[in-house]
Amino acid sequence: MLKPNYLYLFLIIFYLSCNQKKEVKINLYTTKNALEYKFLPVIINGVTDDSNAFKYFNIINNSYLFGESHRAISKEIIIDSLYLRLDSISQPQILGIIAFGSNGIYRQRIFVTPGDTILLKIKDKKLDISGKNISHYSFFKETSDLNFIDVNFNGNLNVYKEECKVIFDRQNDFLKQYIKKHPKVSEEFIAAVKANIKFSYLSKLMFIYKKNASRGQTVKEILLEKTYKNNEAIFDVNSYFDNISLEELNKPEFLNNSSFKTFFTSYVRDFLVDPNLENYSNEKFLAEKEFILTNLNGELQQFAIARLINDYNTFSQTENIYNLKELIKEYKLKFSNSSYIEKVEEVESELNYVKIQLSQASLNSKLLNLKGDTLLLKDILKSSKNNIKAIDFWASWCAPCINEIIYGNSNRKEISSKSKLVWIYLSVDKNKDDWIKKSNELDEYGLTQHQYLILDSTDSNITRFFSVNKIPRYVILDKNDLIINVDAPRPSFENQFVKIINEIDKE
Repeated sequence: MLKPNYLYLFLIIFYLSCNQKKEVKINLYTTKNALEYKFLPVIINGVTDDSNAFKYFNIINNSYLFGESHRAISKEIIIDSLYLRLDSISQPQILGIIAFGSNGIYRQRIFVTPGDTILLKIKDKKLDISGKNISHYSFFKETSDLNFIDVNFNGNLNVYKEECKVIFDRQNDFLKQYIKKHPKVSEEFIAAVKANIKFSYLSKLMFIYKKNASRGQTVKEILLEKTYKNNEAIFDVNSYFDNISLEELNKPEFLNNSSFKTFFTSYVRDFLVDPNLENYSNEKFLAEKEFILTNLNGELQQFAIARLINDYNTFSQTENIYNLKELIKEYKLKFSNSSYIEKVEEVESELNYVKIQLSQASLNSKLLNLKGDTLLLKDILKSSKNNIKAIDFWASWCAPCINEIIYGNSNRKEISSKSKLVWIYLSVDKNKDDWIKKSNELDEYGLTQHQYLILDSTDSNITRFFSVNKIPRYVILDKNDLIINVDAPRPSFENQFVKIINEIDKE
């Protein structure tokens, strides 16, 4: 007799399967025809002893412009049982699972093929995944169990590279042994995992984290600082990145790999496009655009153009406003990926905010200070008259927000001391007590000064005016409260952030 939880799960599956289209049966290991995958969903069935884990359960898909929760999804939860159907996965790829439960956070990456049925169990604070193609689901769990120690950057780029290479080689050796142990893994699995290992390694070489840093610096940034220790030889960029060629990178099949996209964008910008040009300058924008349109084709060109638009909007919106508008006008109808179109339309909308005043409705938004007083945004801005203002949208539960506040504290102080800049913190917390508690905990980082809670943040005029759908989010106003950048870079990107402030100071 079926246990109650499995009975519920069986009823869900039976009901939903009756409404599915008739699907073509294919050999999951040998076919490479995307058309054959088109109508094959990925099914995930699960049971748990941590009910919140299914309530806050996400599948991360990296085939969008930036990794985000998979969009075409059907989800049913009955008591402790989960049924998940993922549509629109057009090819085999690596997906991420992340669930936020009462007893912990559950994470794992798995390689899926359209048509897979996956069994998932969360019990005793552990996540177990099985199914017909279990060898496709276990690899990343087993590699995480190897407990590779993160490489620490000691100032010598060549030594750092050698230490990263040791881990890279060990991962490849493990993959070889895994394939011997599981000879039925698909060719697509092998290709995807090899690419993931390679570009994770190259991304680690590209983005280097120093101790207590809120973000990774690129190799180019470190070279420009001239702080790296390399007395034995001249630093060779090509050798450092294993002499990788544009031909090796010019492959759209890598576009569902987040490490590839991260590395590729920076490698093109920093080293393939004239490295003597200042990043995010007007000249660099035009040179990067020309390189992309000349050297890349199809989906990879679309991705590179979408990232060009996104990045230059973030880091040099004012300087490149004309370039951005022209490129969007020229290229907008050429995108086929819906996530690219959405981002470009978002940027297009943001560009219309530059050099305008806040709406009267947003200025009348109600805010709460830590003393419990209700104020209007316009009165808060008036109290900082003749100052540049950086508005920081944050929340007590937002780890990246807190990270920026803590590790970016010295940057904020330095920027403020050199310019007439006031930081205004607007929390989107729904729980007032959580907001007060976290603000007081972060008092040493300035979080009890110019600190306000947006009342009814989900429907507030200020969050709707700026379309605040992600945090941290930074908006910069000039001394007359004109909007200069509606989605500014994080303060940890100190060069780009300071550049915006300096341009305002010149006016």
